[in-house]
Amino acid sequence: MFCGALPKPADGDPRALKALGLGLQDDTPPAIIAVMPPLVRAITISLLACLTGCSAYLGRELVTAPNLDLPMRGHDASPAVMKSLCITEQLRIPVDRDTSLWVTMCDPNDSKESLAIRTEGSMLRAVIHRNPATQPANDPPPRGTIFMLHGLQENQEGGAYVVYREMLVHAGYRCVQVDLRGHGRSTGNYVTYGVRESNDLVKVLDELQSRGLIACDVGAIGASYGASIAIQWAAIDPRIKAVVAMEPFATLNDAAVDAAPAILGKFKRTMTDRSILLGLEKGGRVAGFDPNDASPLTAITRTTAPVLLIHSRDDELVPVEHSLRLHAAAPNHSRLILVDKQSHFTMWFESINLIGKSSTDWLDQYVAHEKPTTRPNIPQIRNSTQVLTRSFDDDRNPKGE
Repeated sequence: MFCGALPKPADGDPRALKALGLGLQDDTPPAIIAVMPPLVRAITISLLACLTGCSAYLGRELVTAPNLDLPMRGHDASPAVMKSLCITEQLRIPVDRDTSLWVTMCDPNDSKESLAIRTEGSMLRAVIHRNPATQPANDPPPRGTIFMLHGLQENQEGGAYVVYREMLVHAGYRCVQVDLRGHGRSTGNYVTYGVRESNDLVKVLDELQSRGLIACDVGAIGASYGASIAIQWAAIDPRIKAVVAMEPFATLNDAAVDAAPAILGKFKRTMTDRSILLGLEKGGRVAGFDPNDASPLTAITRTTAPVLLIHSRDDELVPVEHSLRLHAAAPNHSRLILVDKQSHFTMWFESINLIGKSSTDWLDQYVAHEKPTTRPNIPQIRNSTQVLTRSFDDDRNPKGE
């Protein structure tokens, strides 16, 4: 989960973005934006509902699509949005009778560009300024295709996802982003935490392949909800050659119970774990899925795709035990990187050096047909008042366990 409310900025070091190959202009002041999302509305309301014993209400809130009231729902991006985000192509792909997904693609390019980071209310947005004189013929061919999957209640247009997309693009990959069902510009009335979403992504990949839009091998990178879905997708689709999973949950049932203390604090003692699980069960009946099937823990044992797990030991929402269990279930085809003193909502930028290098190295090893010899020209990222991130020293973190 990336985008959200902005806490008070702290001192930082602009070298962090350089680890991603994203330079900063000289006039950028050394401050940071610490991006922490608001508490996920569905979980918050749902857990509060447990206090009244209303498990049916709890269940509905857990599975109701977050974007039901958003004006962007069901609408493709305008030419202005496409231009501002430098989206190469957008498609709308039906995945079942009442659900279509908004899918975009961005390719490697050798242009000079800058990425402006802006705050809009409590949200972080990014707008890319690309040199219009750049000729497409000069762009390097993709070394692979990487799907990037967003967190719960978010969408691919959030500024953090644009930053990570540019990380992949400038590492030489075609980046495909999907608004998952019930999110962003996609439709669908319910979320199923990977049960249906993983099958949706099989259909998206089928469609892109049929149109000749998949370059070389395929990998996936996701954050939180998206990371959990990526692992489940790999279990049913052998075309996924590698996964990078930031802060995934092991099982939906455990994630719901484990998140309760962080969300409710002292009110947690007034509710029971059973009430949460009962709510999930009722929500599953509403949305037409079994919550027990939302299990990356089972999925990781059913895939041979290498999975890179990145988690903070101090994650207050999805405890580090989730990734520890995932790694233990598949020690021969997973790697675990742990970081210290990061929350669930800030790890993506606090550890951006480590994540950027580790992710691209992982994808280069298992997805790329050719190892990089040179990188394309990298964009400059700036903001008139704030810098996106601060540095994080790789050598202060263990390589994994």
